[in-house]
This record gives sequence, structure tokens and C-alpha cells, in this order.
Amino acid sequence: MEKFKEKLNILREQAESATAAGDEYASLIKQLEAEDIQKSHEINSLQSKIKSLEDQLEKTENKLQVISLKSQEADIKAESLEKTVGELENQLENAESRYDELQVLNKAIMEEMAEYERQLEVA
Repeated sequence: MEKFKEKLNILREQAESATAAGDEYASLIKQLEAEDIQKSHEINSLQSKIKSLEDQLEKTENKLQVISLKSQEADIKAESLEKTVGELENQLENAESRYDELQVLNKAIMEEMAEYERQLEVA
């Protein structure tokens, strides 16, 4: 009977040890489940941030396309205006040259008229 009591005590100790281990594992499971829930919330939060950043990136890329297109259009217009400025500068040079020629011609005509007036006064 003594052996039976010893065996019973050993089994009780093993049962208590198993219960304690089971309690530890249950506690660990609860802790891991809580961490899992926390990580799930973090993942959801990060996925939401990723979606927001992707949307923002798409909008920024669209704005960049529009700005690039407008920049190209502005460059084309600037080239056209530079060409027009060059043409106008050439026209101005030609007009100034023609003006100088007409000034010389006008001076010669005025001198000739003055000469005719003197001749008329003498005659």
C-alpha cells in the first residue's frame, strides 16, 4: 500500500506539474493571441498608410505629368517667342537702316531745296 501511496503522490505531483505547465501555456497562448491582435492592428494601420501613400503618389505623379506637359508647352512657346523676337529685331535693324538712309536722303533734298530757293531769290 505504501508503494501505491508513493505512486499516487508521484502522480499528484506530475498532475500538479502538468497543471502548472498547462496554466503557463494557457497564459502564453493568451499573451501570443494579444500580440497577434496588436500586430493585426498594426498591419491594418500600415496597410491603410500604404494605401494613402500610394494614392498620394498617384496624385503627385499625375501632377508631375501635367507640370511636365505644361513645361514642354512653355518651352515650345518660348522658342517661338524667341524666333519672333529675332525676326522683330531684324525688322527693327532694317527699319533703322532705312530710316538712316531716308535721313541722309532728306538732308540732301533739303540742301537741294535750299539751293533752289537761293537761286530763285537771286533770279
